[in-house]
Amino acid sequence: MRERGGRTALHLAADNGHDKIVARLLAHNPALIDAIDSNNMTALHFAARDGHESTAMQLLSHSPGLIDMKAGSRNTDTALHLAASGGHVKVVAELLARRPSFLADEDWRGQTPLFCAASQGHQEVVDLLPLTTDQVLCLHTILIVCFSMFPHQVHRRNSDGNTLLHLFIGGEGPLRPALIERIWEMNPDALFVANAHGVAL
Repeated sequence: MRERGGRTALHLAADNGHDKIVARLLAHNPALIDAIDSNNMTALHFAARDGHESTAMQLLSHSPGLIDMKAGSRNTDTALHLAASGGHVKVVAELLARRPSFLADEDWRGQTPLFCAASQGHQEVVDLLPLTTDQVLCLHTILIVCFSMFPHQVHRRNSDGNTLLHLFIGGEGPLRPALIERIWEMNPDALFVANAHGVAL
C-alpha cells in the first residue's frame, strides 16, 4: 500500500529515522527495500537526505546494492548527493567509504556531491570530500588538493554556469581568506570567471 507520491511505509519510517519500524517492515516484507516513489527515491535516499545514519546503514545491511540506485526525475541523484546537500557528515562518510566513485557522479544540474555541499555552505562536508588516507582536509586545503588531483574541477560548471568558487562564496558557510589568496596564486583568472548570469567573484 502506498500513499500519494508513491511512498511506502518503509519510505516514511526511513524518512523519520524510525529504526525499529524499519526492521519490522523489512522482516514482514523484504521486497519493500527496492520500492521507489514517484521521484524514484528509495528508503535509503530518504534516510540519507535527512541525515539518519543508523537507518541508512540498516537499509544497506539488508541490501548493499541499494546504494547504487539513483533518484530524481532523471535518475541522477545518488544518496551521496542528497546527504552532501543536507550537510550530513556521518552519512556522507559512510556512503563515501562504500562508494568512493560517487565523488565524480553528476546530478541533472551537472553537480557532483562536492558542488552540492559547497552550494549549501556545508563546510564540514566539503572538508570530508575528497579524503587523504590519514586525515580530513580543511576547506582551503581540500580545494588545492582537489584542483591538483582533478584539474578539470577548476573549470567545471553546473547548469547555471557556476564554478566551485562561485558556490563557496555564494553559499551560506564562511570562506577562509587563505582560500582566495591561494587560488589567486594558483590561477588568478579563476576569480574573474563569470557564471551564466554574468556574475564574477
